[in-house]
Amino acid sequence: MRRAGDKVLIALADPERPAIEVTPAQALQSVDDARAHGVLPIIVRKIGPLLPDSMRAELQREAGERIGLMLHLRTIGAKVADRVAGGLQAVVVKGPDLADNAYRLRGDRTFGDLDILAAPEAHAALAELLGGLGYQLYLRPRLDHTESNQEQKWFHPGIPSVLVEVHGNLVHYQALRRRVSFGYAEVRRGGAQSPALARFFTCVIHATLGHKLHELRLLVDVLQTFRQLDDADFTALPGMARELGVSLETALCLRLVGALFTIEPAAEMALRIENKPSVFTRLIDGESLLEFPRSGVAVVRHHLFRAYQYLVPRR
Repeated sequence: MRRAGDKVLIALADPERPAIEVTPAQALQSVDDARAHGVLPIIVRKIGPLLPDSMRAELQREAGERIGLMLHLRTIGAKVADRVAGGLQAVVVKGPDLADNAYRLRGDRTFGDLDILAAPEAHAALAELLGGLGYQLYLRPRLDHTESNQEQKWFHPGIPSVLVEVHGNLVHYQALRRRVSFGYAEVRRGGAQSPALARFFTCVIHATLGHKLHELRLLVDVLQTFRQLDDADFTALPGMARELGVSLETALCLRLVGALFTIEPAAEMALRIENKPSVFTRLIDGESLLEFPRSGVAVVRHHLFRAYQYLVPRR
């Protein structure tokens, strides 16, 4: 890692690692880095007393606003859960599900939107539910990709900072879905075998196929869901990765988790899945992740890996 601050950020961003000693200057830098990488609540919990009073007050104000928005989104999630109990084929993924099931302290995993993964036949009922709550479907006037990306974005005119997304598939780009599909059916099938394993693969796919592994929070989600797996899950993991077509992405995430957070079982599992990482897999390493997007080289490396993902045949 090029910057000393990167090592501090990694040490502080692990939700289950005790706080380390940092100087006031390192604390200030860590706040900026944590904000850029989506892990601010974890860092502030650990180093808050070292921050200036004015900054601490501002961070507390921001936290209060986030809590209000998250409570609003949880209310919507509860309404979706009621419909699911009545037979609606949908499930809330990521945000509140991770906070409740993968993080020891729910406040470490904040969220500003609600993600609902739904079967095609559930979309009409969800549209009725969200419309009744005052939400409106956002459609671009030109070149709208809502249908092709299988991703609906619902916004509320009175609450512009929140978003509800209804996904038909967590892999949004059609060219990537030729190799990997992760919709409601796949999540339900994986959840029937192991809810923890389904949650883990949701995070892997979200980080590497929904995004380009561009911020540390995505990898911390993988870290935390990996920690929830038991021996049976470890046995099943390589086979499920092959079945889903995400051996490449799973090995990449686990190798990074093992290297950055010193999680030896993750590094060992990465080698079980991909014994000899290709040069393309090595495009993304800890340095490129932490330098994204301030380093042009890191941005290019992540985009090259995405180009490689388009070319990889499904095994």
